[in-house]
Amino acid sequence: DEEVLLNLIIMTATTTMATMTTTMTTEKSFPYTCELDVTFPTKESAKRTTDVMCVDEEVGNRVVKTLEILPSSASTDEQGASNMIIMRVSFKATEAKMLRVAVSGFCDYLNVALKCQQEFDQIQSE
Repeated sequence: DEEVLLNLIIMTATTTMATMTTTMTTEKSFPYTCELDVTFPTKESAKRTTDVMCVDEEVGNRVVKTLEILPSSASTDEQGASNMIIMRVSFKATEAKMLRVAVSGFCDYLNVALKCQQEFDQIQSE
């Protein structure tokens, strides 16, 4: 029983070491990072934009992009509740140039998505 327990401990330690090594290697292989916070007036508009923006994956394996929706802590209403929503976009890249290209492309695409949303919102309100 002691031998089985010792082997289990060794296997667990080895697995933990392998996981730590993989995580460190991943972080080292993506040394360039950028985080963008885009503020929206409503959760619906933030969700709509996030759904549009997350459709396209980054080309190749040199850039990783993640999107998430968060409540804003900067803006609150009379009751103290947050009334703004943030879409946080995080980029990790293997090279500075790849990071710049990914962020630039994302901002261009975001601009188009927001303009379309604005146009459709105006049409619906008429």
